[in-house]
Amino acid sequence: MTVYGWDASDYDWMRGTMNYRAARDDGIEFATHKITEGTNIIHDNAGVTLTRMHDAGIKVIGTYHVVRTANVQAQVAHYLWQLDTQAPGWRDHPNWIHQIDLERWEYDYVTPETGLSFATALAENTDQFITMYASKGQYGESLTGCPFPLWNANYGANPAGWYFSNYPGDSSSRWNAYSGLTPMFLQYGSRNTIGTQSVCDANAYRGSIEELIAATTRGGSLMATTDQIIQKWAQGISHTADGTLICAVEWRVRDEEWQKAVDARLEALSLALASLHAKVDTLATGGVEVSAVADAIVAEVAQRLGSNG
Repeated sequence: MTVYGWDASDYDWMRGTMNYRAARDDGIEFATHKITEGTNIIHDNAGVTLTRMHDAGIKVIGTYHVVRTANVQAQVAHYLWQLDTQAPGWRDHPNWIHQIDLERWEYDYVTPETGLSFATALAENTDQFITMYASKGQYGESLTGCPFPLWNANYGANPAGWYFSNYPGDSSSRWNAYSGLTPMFLQYGSRNTIGTQSVCDANAYRGSIEELIAATTRGGSLMATTDQIIQKWAQGISHTADGTLICAVEWRVRDEEWQKAVDARLEALSLALASLHAKVDTLATGGVEVSAVADAIVAEVAQRLGSNG
């Protein structure tokens, strides 16, 4: 079973009447609208569009921000400001989608690190569903370890016509995994007719509407917590030959805001390991094989991190 969606922007208002009741009657069950880009661009029609989505009975709705190479915290503040301005009830919606639009433009080569930093900073401000719109064609394997569900974009030949007929199918190679993840959503064309509107971006989710609602419910199992994010990027805990416990972390994300967000958590982990090492050290005086104890501790910590992630 497949659920279909429509993501739009102010540009779509130039192409038709933006009739979401007609879209809903035509089979659309989730929808998003662009609201901001960078630190200063605003799409003013987002608010009225979201109202139309809600009034049409579309249960899974939301907004998207186009990430640019700019201060991440400023972009998050800009996005939240416009959400509060244009859609003041967004915080209470049970199935709101925050679609992080990550693209590489001729004029701005936005890195995966910038997009992940934005999503992580946003996750500190909401327990609602966050997804990373970043295509396999542009980002390939550079999002390995991403803790947010992926939204791929692959248009194929991008034919014009009814969105339902243009869908390539649940077994299409456009659904293939990349960066170690199978995409949760697929944008499969930009010249689709949805309801009374032509030249629309059409999207798909493989599953039932009940499953999509469950997956996007605020605070649900697909919400990435700070702990889970740290675990995704940490390479593991080990020890040296003399039993000294170490935490080896590979920084795939170099953005300053990201580092500030996780530094405190990693510092606390390092202090805990140092304290534990001191306790293990005292066992050496009793003839205990310290390296064996360290091995056991490493295995236990790894198991606990894995069960929490």
